[in-house]
Parts: sequence; structure tokens; C-alpha cells
Amino acid sequence: MNSMGRRLICAANFLAATFSLFVFVERYQGDNSQYLRNSDFKGGLTDWQIRGDRASVVLIDGVLRMQAATKGASPSVRQTIKRRPGEDIFRPSAWVRHDEVSGGLRAWHAMRILLASIDHSGRKLWDVPHVLEQRRGSGPWRRVVRVFYLPPQAVAVEVFAGLNMATGRMQIRDLNLEVVHERPAFRGGRLVLSAIWLFAAPWIIWPLWRQRRVAVVVVGCGILFGSLMPHAVKLELRQLFQDKAGVAAPIEGESLQAKAKPAVVAKSAAVAATIPMGEIWRGLHKLGHVVSFALLAIVAGWAWPRQLWRRTCFYLTVFAGISETL
Repeated sequence: MNSMGRRLICAANFLAATFSLFVFVERYQGDNSQYLRNSDFKGGLTDWQIRGDRASVVLIDGVLRMQAATKGASPSVRQTIKRRPGEDIFRPSAWVRHDEVSGGLRAWHAMRILLASIDHSGRKLWDVPHVLEQRRGSGPWRRVVRVFYLPPQAVAVEVFAGLNMATGRMQIRDLNLEVVHERPAFRGGRLVLSAIWLFAAPWIIWPLWRQRRVAVVVVGCGILFGSLMPHAVKLELRQLFQDKAGVAAPIEGESLQAKAKPAVVAKSAAVAATIPMGEIWRGLHKLGHVVSFALLAIVAGWAWPRQLWRRTCFYLTVFAGISETL
């Protein structure tokens, strides 16, 4: 077996181990505690804030049913839970069903179940991933569950379930909210695999880069991977970067300095002097685009040195347009 064959076998084994860890090993473990009050609705709708009249929000045999004939009704229930020290990862779950749900122009005009983070000022952090379930149309009973990472500035979370500017019917039962932690075995495996990939990747990739045209394919696949990455994943990466960098999220309304008192104006000016996290992330995002396409242009010119530059530029422009559209 030649050197390339050994590299491919090693890469296949590493991929299989990584896939097995994330698919077959339970990542999080909970403490079996219920953080919601009256989550099974045995006490009726006690401890829940209700929007809508009694005809649109009813409770039958432990099943909460909400319906709306007009999009402006928006029947819903919600409950706010204070965050305690050491609670960083929450896992909400519920059984839900929806029938003939029709929304408006916005994607969030639908049947929704949310876990919204709230900061010290009472502002909800909508830029942080928070949607547990969001659907239109009709669907049978199904269990929905998702893990959410709370940013450091969140002091509370709000659980919301309802028809957000949508018509139709939805049912929900067994709503649960628990704090979870990453299992030590999973964390150990993740760190070991990360170290293996870090040191083995250059050894695996080097022969591919020696084949010039394969380098073009590798860079192109990397760009397409970034293009097709779900927006929710990018938001998670942004939040992790923000937390590690220790940059506070911008406060809405800071531009209203004309009506503020002098002391408030000075404080607002100090806040405005710092670059918002959103701008930093957007700048890094665009810089990554420029670097990726520049690298693609370099390896394309390296792979086809005798090709007319106009033709190469045309091909790269077409690829850039397709990837950005995706």
C-alpha cells in the first residue's frame, strides 16, 4: 500500500470515530429536575401568563389547546424562569401537534415554541438561537427537544408557546425544561479527536495539495461548506466567539442621545465608542469571504498557469455567484 492509501484509511477511520461519537454517544446529561412551574398543567393554567381569551386557550385532560381564527389574535402562554449560577445549558422538550396553521410573510408567523434569553435590562436576546419548534400546515403528535447554550449576559429565560400572528390550532403537553451538562466521557472523546485532527490534518492533506487541481476542489468545497452552513449554526459560533472574547452585546436604543440627560449622554458615548459585537462578527465574516475567494483564485492560477486570465476570471465569477446564491 502506498502513502496515499495509508492516508485515506487513516482519514476514514478518523471520520468514522468522529461520526460515531456525535451520533451514538449521548452528549448531555440532566439532573432530572423540572424548572417550570405547573409544567404538566395539572394546576390548570396557574403560573402561566396567558394571551388571548378563554375560548382560544383551553386545557383538556392535561393537553393545552390554542386556536386562532385571525392572525392578530396570537393566543399563547409563557413563563419566565430566573437563571441560577452554574446554569449554562438548558434542554426544553415537549409533545406538540398543529393543524391548519397559516402565517404571514415572516417566517416566525407560525406555530412556535421558544426559549428566549433575557438580559439585565429585560431585553430579549433574539439574535441568540432560541427556537425549539416553528411550523406551519398540519402535523401529528411528535416530541421536540433541543439544547440551548445561554450567553453570560442572560439572567433569565422565557418559555413561550403559541400561535405567533398565525391562524390554526396547536396542542402541547408534557412541557419540560431542565439544566444539562456535557458528559465527561463525551468531553474527553471530543478533546482527543480534536487533537488528533489538529495534528493529523496537515499530514493527510499534503499529498492532495501537491496535486494542483485537487487543491482547487478542496478550496471550492470549503467555500460551499460555509455557504450551506445553517444560519443557526453561524449564530451559535457568533455567540461562542462573543463569550470567549468577553464583548458585551450592544444595547438597543443607545442612539437616542438627544433626549437623554448629560450623564446618560456621556455613558452612551462611552458605549458607542466600543465596536458592537455584530459589526465585529460581520467584518470577520466578510473578511473570510475575501480570503476564501482570493485563495481560490491563487490555486486556480497555480493549477492552470497557461489558461487565459479572462476565462479563469469568468469561471471564478460564476462559481462565486452560485455559492453566494446558495
